[in-house]
Amino acid sequence: GDLSFFFNLAPSKFFRYTHAGILVIEDGKPIVYDIAGELSTFKVIYTNSPTGAISGAVQRHDFFEYCKPNYVCSFYDAPADVDVDKMCAFVQKNYKEGKPFDPDFRWKDKESYYCTQFIAESIRAGGGKIPEFTPMNPNKSFQKAISWLEIPIEDTLPAGAFADPKRFVGTLST
Repeated sequence: GDLSFFFNLAPSKFFRYTHAGILVIEDGKPIVYDIAGELSTFKVIYTNSPTGAISGAVQRHDFFEYCKPNYVCSFYDAPADVDVDKMCAFVQKNYKEGKPFDPDFRWKDKESYYCTQFIAESIRAGGGKIPEFTPMNPNKSFQKAISWLEIPIEDTLPAGAFADPKRFVGTLST
């Protein structure tokens, strides 16, 4: 998306991917679930915080429609310690309930999720372990930017942290 470059700046080291979703086969069809926020320019005028104009919820996409606007989509099997049926049930339940997007990236808040928090909670629902957090970029300019955005995070869980080469399935690209 438009702000993907920001997600590459957040961690203290580079990760290849900036967004994550979960591929589920439903009735023989590949479906991708993810959660992302969209900026409403109309709401910008009426919000108190810079992220207050961002909203969204868990989304359900046809696999090829999901891949279409992306330059690269890589796929990985779920971690070996995950009960995939429980993971998928968690994902589908959050979609049906309309779990909202968290524009403030508050890890401890379970009322709303951001993309990698949704993936991590899905893995946990399946009984698996999530990757370790990565410290935020210590650059003073970047720290000033997240402070201005009122994002209260010190560590991050980048999408690329979920990309274990041992579980690599394949990549589609334009």
